Amino acid sequence: MSLSYEELKALQIGDIRYESSQYGNIKFTVKTLPVEKYSEGLKSNQLEWTASVKGEEDIEYLMTETLMHYGAGIYMSPAYVGVPNRG
Repeated sequence: MSLSYEELKALQIGDIRYESSQYGNIKFTVKTLPVEKYSEGLKSNQLEWTASVKGEEDIEYLMTETLMHYGAGIYMSPAYVGVPNRG
């Protein structure tokens, strides 16, 4: 099961997590602490943070609390097998 909004809020610099989907697993290291802000347009809280991927460009994440099902699936370990792995 992917991490909840509350679990994402608790990310710490240096934490290793995985963005996983049927298309692949991306191993990343949290580079900046998640910053919570309120989106007036969406009427919802959002988390924003940066992650680094070995040998690739950084990823800028933005997760909206009420729209988590549309966002990236973030996990403690790779969630899919038999798919490409990056990082």
